[in-house]
Amino acid sequence: AWVTGVPLAWLAIITTAAAYEKIMSADVRIGFFAAANDMAAKLAAGTLPPAKAAVAPQLIFNQQLDAWLTLFFVAVLWVVIIDMLRMCARHLQNKPVQPLSEAPHEPSRLVENWVRD
Repeated sequence: AWVTGVPLAWLAIITTAAAYEKIMSADVRIGFFAAANDMAAKLAAGTLPPAKAAVAPQLIFNQQLDAWLTLFFVAVLWVVIIDMLRMCARHLQNKPVQPLSEAPHEPSRLVENWVRD
């Protein structure tokens, strides 16, 4: 189990740390919200060149969208990991787990039809 558990833990920790940096950083070169707030402040102050001021609302929206999507995907990551740990614990304690909902394997006839033709 450690062969898959160690890389999973490493990826989850690194991904979460990177997401935290991208969301919480006050540096406008790193943080999504910081960059959006900086651009909004410059737009409100009128310090942006006209060409950049024309696209600034879209850039602000994109930075905020990136931040919210990052939060969403990190939340999904941890929901999946926590549910996986819950299922593993139930399995190790010999408690009932939900049955697999996958359909049984059915060989493809695509190759057979293709080879015959």
